[in-house]
Order: sequence, then structure tokens, then C-alpha cells
Amino acid sequence: MEEERFRLIRSVAHSCDDEDGLRAIVGREASPICFDSFEPRQRMPIAQGLLKTLIVNQLVDAGCSVKIWIGDWVAEQRYCVKNEKTKLRVAGEYMIEVWRAAGMKVDQVEFIWASDVINGPRTAEYWPLVLDVARRCDLPRVLSCLGLSENWEEETIPSSELLYPCMQCASMFLTKAHICLLGADKHNVINMIGNYCNDFDKERRPVFLSNSMLPSLERLQSLEAQKEMSRSSPDSCLFMDDEEKDVKKKINGAFCAEKVLEKNPCMDLAKLIVFPWCRELTIKPRSDEGTKTFTSVEDLSSDYSAGSVHPGDLKNALTESVNKILQPIRDHFKANSKAKELLLKMKVCLSVLFDSPLV
Repeated sequence: MEEERFRLIRSVAHSCDDEDGLRAIVGREASPICFDSFEPRQRMPIAQGLLKTLIVNQLVDAGCSVKIWIGDWVAEQRYCVKNEKTKLRVAGEYMIEVWRAAGMKVDQVEFIWASDVINGPRTAEYWPLVLDVARRCDLPRVLSCLGLSENWEEETIPSSELLYPCMQCASMFLTKAHICLLGADKHNVINMIGNYCNDFDKERRPVFLSNSMLPSLERLQSLEAQKEMSRSSPDSCLFMDDEEKDVKKKINGAFCAEKVLEKNPCMDLAKLIVFPWCRELTIKPRSDEGTKTFTSVEDLSSDYSAGSVHPGDLKNALTESVNKILQPIRDHFKANSKAKELLLKMKVCLSVLFDSPLV
């Protein structure tokens, strides 16, 4: 039983920074606390919508107590939307409703609004944690967590940004998390928290589970230039609210080198989204060879690298599968009165809320 729980929890992530530590947690804790977080946004990429749904449900099934920290306070400060708490709350509630529509077991997840903690009764517990992390972590380590190349030059970075990695650490500690979910691009944050705990508070150190990032669909001049699918490039990012025609247009325009598996966003889309969700992918060749249904990404990879699957046929199959996955979410926001009202409120309230290029 214990080994099965370990396998379930470990399998949600591409990498684990401490497998022995994870085994110890599973053996010691009847319901390990698993921490994740997000900031309210206007649109949700499918990696955040679908992958997180699969991961959270599997963690719940493994007996974890999943706590998701909603960074509304940071969003208010970072994106210059002062006094817009109500609108940010709408954005957060909309994202939760998207997960509900996708099948996430949201009723078994604890959603924690950062503003309720920071402005509430636990503020005296929270801020000393933030300041202790800031005091013990040097400036280069904090700067390494910020992703400066995306947003600012180091000389022009707002000083407030230096506080956010420390706040992220404190939120994990405040929830008493045993396991933390972070993207593969957050290795500097993992190192910062790990070093802080190893040096000053070993008992607080969580185990980190990291997932591969879903790459942008953008056509590239070089395989080395591949980027993560991002809201900042909406034409090469699939969103949970995309219509059928949007999905078709984006996937048809995706980079998909023939016979190449590595850094091929279409193959990554099949591996990270379609197979975990649908368990199969049916290719309908333009030739008269007949359809073929693949039940594993390994079999698809073998045929694709051999040239038996044409990039155009792969794109058509991916388009059909992604639209099949997203259709129940579209239907939910059209048929469910509460969801429909929330969507309308979100569009009205947030039309000018996120003007920042960071969103």
C-alpha cells in the first residue's frame, strides 16, 4: 500500500529532487500536504488547466491534502491593479471554475487566498517568515529566481520584485507543506528554498516535484530557440477557452519537424496532454492506408521517427483530440448558469485589469 502511494505521487512529476525524502513522507504522513500555487489571470493555458487537473486528481486519489495558494495579493501589487481585489477574486474564481469543468476534484482541494492570509489573522505569522527568508538569502540567489531576461534589465527591476521569491517560500512554510509542485523552470526557487532549509530549518524542507513545461507551438528558426507555451504569445499558446477554429489554426501553424522527436512541440503536446488525457491518438492518413490508433506515446514516437506518420496527419489528429478534450469545458460555460454568469462577470470586470505585458 505504501509503495503504491509512493508510485502514484511520484508519477505526477517528471522529476523529484529527493526520492528518499518522498518515501519517508509517504511512510510517515497519512495525508501529506501538497502545495501548489497560481496567480489570477484572464486566460488559462491548457498546461495549467489540463495538466494541473490530472496531477491534482492523482494526488487526491493518493491520499494527499492538496492546498493551492492563490496569489491575488501579489498580482494586485505586481500588475499595478491597486484596489481591484474584487476583480482579482473574480479572476481566481473563474480559474477554479475552469478546473471544475475540466474534472478537477475541487471540492477536495483547499484553495487559500493570499490576501486573506496576508491581511488576516495570520499576518503576524506570515511576515516574519518572509523577512527571515529574505535575511538569510543573499541578493544573487534571490535575483536568480526572477527570470530577469523576460521582464526587466537588472538595473531597472522594481525593488518589490526581490520580495516575491521570499514570499513564495513563506507561503509554502505557512501551509506546512510536505510536497511542493513547481515548474521545471523554477529550479532556482527550489535551490533557494532547499538551501535555506538545509542551513537553517531542515525540518521545514519540502520535497519538490517538477514537471516538464509544454513548449510553444511557434515555428522556430532553430531547435535551440524553443520556448515555453506562454500567455505572452497567444498565437502559439493553446488556452482552455479556445474555440475549435482557434485550436485548429494554432496547431496547423505549429512547428513540427518531420521524423524529429526532440523539441518537437506537436510530439510534446501528444505526450504531455493527449495521451495522459485520452489514452490514445488516432491518426487518419491523407493516403489510403487507413487509420491507426496509438495507445502509447512510445509507439507513436517509433512510427513518427521512422516517417510512417506525416506531420500534417499528426496535426490533424492533435486538433481533433484537443478539441474533444476542451468541448466539455466549453459546454459547461454555456449550459451552467453559475459558470455562465462568472464568465460574463470576468469579461466585464477584467477587460482592462491586465494591461501589463507580464500577464
